Amino acid sequence: MSFDIFRVDWILVSSVAIILLITFLILVKIYKILTRWRNTLVNEDILLSSQNSVQRTNESIIKACRWNLAINNKLMNKSDPIIIILRTKRRISLLRVVTEGLSSYGLRVINVLLSLSKKSSIDSSKNDINDEIICVINSIMENTSGSANNDKYILISYNDKNFNPIYIKNEKNYLGHIIINSKLNIKEKQENLIENTGFNSTKDSYLIFSEYSIIKFKNKTIEKYRGTQNFHNSIIVRDATRNFKYFETILFGIILKLINKIKS
Repeated sequence: MSFDIFRVDWILVSSVAIILLITFLILVKIYKILTRWRNTLVNEDILLSSQNSVQRTNESIIKACRWNLAINNKLMNKSDPIIIILRTKRRISLLRVVTEGLSSYGLRVINVLLSLSKKSSIDSSKNDINDEIICVINSIMENTSGSANNDKYILISYNDKNFNPIYIKNEKNYLGHIIINSKLNIKEKQENLIENTGFNSTKDSYLIFSEYSIIKFKNKTIEKYRGTQNFHNSIIVRDATRNFKYFETILFGIILKLINKIKS
């Protein structure tokens, strides 16, 4: 039986080939993004101690699922504040890079994975959530060094809509807050931004934004902050997307500069 090449539906064949090619390119792109990040710390001088959770009551809104402490004993200066990184997503590879960089610099870094109970969105105010976070932070500080009343700390939070911003007042150990790519509720009114971001406190709060969210789509959150009287506390990383791929060094430099500014 002979094969009649003229009876083949070449349009269908071409369409399938194009779809397969596009799918392959997308998979390669995803693979490159996922394999770009290291899963372990390279600096052998950094000691990483992990804890499973912080004991909280069943009525608690916020729970710390897991946290760890990274210390470089060769460079650590106990007079420096502790850096506490808050997140709600389990895997944020960028924060691993930031943790290694800060601890290599000699800072004590605590990474905290938080979970927010379902009832919090129904019958809990932002003040309740913030109070709960303060309790979690104090518990972790006490478990870490037994000196929760003495150690100063700076917060860093990344891309966590439920916990941004955190407004901490009347806390003598709290020095400031660095918020990376904060996501605000679209319904938030511009006149409330200052109060919601804690800029009306006596502490230092800074916002870091990537210029783009995904690919070349503009980061719309920037426009929500633009025009407020404290927009000068914002830093925009040009050409970066929300995961700061290829801009890790720039982001780390900005964070380090802000930490030194806050603690001075």
